Amino acid sequence: MRLPLISAAIIDDDEIYRFIIARMLKNSGIALVFQAENGKKGIQQIETSLILPEVLIVDIEMPVMNGFETAQYIKMNWPQIGIIAHSSLIDDKTKALMIKSGADLFLPKPCSASELIGSICQLAVLK
Repeated sequence: MRLPLISAAIIDDDEIYRFIIARMLKNSGIALVFQAENGKKGIQQIETSLILPEVLIVDIEMPVMNGFETAQYIKMNWPQIGIIAHSSLIDDKTKALMIKSGADLFLPKPCSASELIGSICQLAVLK
């Protein structure tokens, strides 16, 4: 069974991890709008994209512009975009700060494909 078409984007500095997530999205029928290796490039992609992603998967630890700054900027400018923070930093303080910065959900890295896809679908329905 294919899911209804949902659009998502990935902002993560790990190229291999972006590839894995992109493959999960494709296999689940979720449209990948773009990939970016840091928050600044992700924001540039949003600004020039013809289609806004419904959900962003955002890493926390990235060069140039980290996940906290990225989530905060995106929520101020595109509040309709859902944000899933996806990181190996899983302490309560980091999770709380990421939610305060604008993330709607937090998922630890790594997580199962079903957990990630389920979270994307849940967030897309809420938006």
